[in-house]
Amino acid sequence: DESQTTMPQQEFGIRELYVDLYFDKLDLRFGKQQVIWGKADGVFINDIVNPLDLRYFLMQDFDDIRQGSVMIKAKAFINSWGLEGLFIPKFESWQFAEPGSPWEFYRPAGMVIELDSVNSVLKWSEQDMPESTLKNGELGIKLSGFAFGTDLSFLLLNSFQDSPISQIDSVKVLISGGVAIPQAIELFLTPHFERTTMFGFNFSRPVGGLVVRGEIGYFDDYHFNLQPAFTPELLQQISMGFIPELNNVMTSDYVQAMVGLDISGPMGSSISTQYIRKQVLDYNALILNNEEIEEMFSLLVSGTFWNEEGSARSLTLYDNNHDSGLSRLILGYKIADAVLLEAGVDILWGESESFIGQFADNDNAYLKIIYSF
Repeated sequence: DESQTTMPQQEFGIRELYVDLYFDKLDLRFGKQQVIWGKADGVFINDIVNPLDLRYFLMQDFDDIRQGSVMIKAKAFINSWGLEGLFIPKFESWQFAEPGSPWEFYRPAGMVIELDSVNSVLKWSEQDMPESTLKNGELGIKLSGFAFGTDLSFLLLNSFQDSPISQIDSVKVLISGGVAIPQAIELFLTPHFERTTMFGFNFSRPVGGLVVRGEIGYFDDYHFNLQPAFTPELLQQISMGFIPELNNVMTSDYVQAMVGLDISGPMGSSISTQYIRKQVLDYNALILNNEEIEEMFSLLVSGTFWNEEGSARSLTLYDNNHDSGLSRLILGYKIADAVLLEAGVDILWGESESFIGQFADNDNAYLKIIYSF
């Protein structure tokens, strides 16, 4: 029923609620909080401490797209450097739209078996979430400071991957009556979460009237789904009772990075452009939904007018691998000190099975009133 999937829903929640304790050279924060570890606009390179709320894809304000996480965070100050440590006792995954929503992510298309005269059906179990134990807690360390005219940050995060990996649990081959010829195959899969360690580095440096910034994250033993390697001969064996060990998951070191340039203009205007690159170091052609090298570009233009009561912001993300992207234009007007009227337009395009292009039919416009207190 289309009306059930598109009807707006009311929601109440607390994004952050924490207690701060301050000492001479140490700050402590306990409770539900957001931690921002990145410098990129519109993409998440090293800014992966908090899980994302993707129930409306990237259409939310980026300040609101992070989910608050219950954690303990401590920051010590050593001269001009700060050492930050955090511990998240309970893992929380990214949130995705419910089935039937216009923003529902598609299941990996490559998981479908494409063999002559053989139909495939995927059957998914509920996500297998990590147990809530101290052993499964997530740990992060950040060292940041200023040196050589540059803001520097060194990062370490041992955590679960935020999006699940789907492991094949079992296979069932259906054969036609009396003839041992495979007619259809059923794959039973369970989404689960694997750990990885991220080593990151951020920097930003003014150069004349410009600011150069960047970040790089190196992921050790990142997990990827593989296209199941079924052959007609293997299907025949399965139909006769032979059940092989099916491995559709592999690990590889993985790198994602961004370099950006910020230019300040008149009347509070600014232009920011970015180049984003992701690479699977031990690439396998059977990896699903990841090419060996993926490139993306972005352009952000913003400014204020009418004595800073009006504002305009335009962000474009372009996926070079799949000729897909999104453009957002937001116009704002401050009716009063605490009231902001905002109008926006979101345009998406690209290949139907690409990360952004899958929502190419979801262009939208909106009007929003924000009251701050």
